[in-house]
Amino acid sequence: MKITLQPQTKLFLILFVFIASIVNLPLAMEVILVVYLLGLYYISDAKRWFWRLLMIYGLQLFVYLVIMPGVNHPFFIYMLSFLADGTRRMMPSILIGVYTLMTTRSEEWVAWCKHWHLPKGLTVVIAVIGRFYPTIKVDYQMIRQSLKMRGILANRWSLLKHPIQAFERLLVPILINSSRVAQDLTIAALTKGLGLTTRQTSLVDVCMTTQDFLALGCSLLIVGTIIGVSI
Repeated sequence: MKITLQPQTKLFLILFVFIASIVNLPLAMEVILVVYLLGLYYISDAKRWFWRLLMIYGLQLFVYLVIMPGVNHPFFIYMLSFLADGTRRMMPSILIGVYTLMTTRSEEWVAWCKHWHLPKGLTVVIAVIGRFYPTIKVDYQMIRQSLKMRGILANRWSLLKHPIQAFERLLVPILINSSRVAQDLTIAALTKGLGLTTRQTSLVDVCMTTQDFLALGCSLLIVGTIIGVSI
């Protein structure tokens, strides 16, 4: 069963993770926080991302706990500590950020802005940003297909082998097309009435549900425990 959280709940989770990240997290509490955040991926039916991120974090823990204690060379100690210690401590922030962006549609952000009566300019900006990256992704795929049909940059290795050609044939069209896409999306958002000052309705419901309160309660419990242990 797929369980989704409301946008405001995800924003609160970002705040809680930020509060937990500014203190020196004990390893045990860090693992509990990461497991909790990975659980959000699982219940949201993002199981592919769940297993990928779980493997990455598990590998970081393995390197930190098993491999690093036996390494004596300064260069390897520096590289391993960056990957298995520094990057690992950033995992909670990365997890909640990716989860929020991946599981929240632009329609939900717009409905949330309307529900909380945020400025119309901010609503238009969020609507444009939410649709900008999917549109650019489609344009990128179309450009890549057209280049492959001409035998140019046929695979990923050729992108690294010919960086100047990749910049000229791939990135330049995307950059030029980006300004047009942003303008078209802004016009589309204003045409749909997002800039009107009158009261607007929405088909998307952003009211808090039981699962949102449970998620917030678990987050408060974990963050409170982290702060109590740190103090």
